[in-house]
Amino acid sequence: MMMITAALAGLSATCGGADANTRDASPGAWREGQAWRLEEEVRIGTADGGGPDEFARISDVELDALGRVWVADAEQHQIRVFDSAGAHVRSIGRKGGGPEEFNGIAGMSWAPDGTLWVLDGGNMRFAVY
Repeated sequence: MMMITAALAGLSATCGGADANTRDASPGAWREGQAWRLEEEVRIGTADGGGPDEFARISDVELDALGRVWVADAEQHQIRVFDSAGAHVRSIGRKGGGPEEFNGIAGMSWAPDGTLWVLDGGNMRFAVY
């Protein structure tokens, strides 16, 4: 089981907020006023139970224009959509090769026109929503 917040916090903690000229290898490398601070805004995922809040292998996370969180679970062959407060809205897909079926979601990306392109590597195709 995995929580998106944990994955995103880990990513944020490893990203540098300053260039190589403004930090060094010593502890406390951030200059005054440049330190990053992580604040939890919403939590998606649970340590107990199952359902749409339980993930196996998250391959991508995207936000839409309405603030919804789209989570691709490559092992469950499914995309789960959560509102901006973290409540489950809907799930899309299952394992297979037909419409709304996936066989290894490798990634997602929003196009300028607002459509979501999903790379389904196992079926060697894109699905468009």
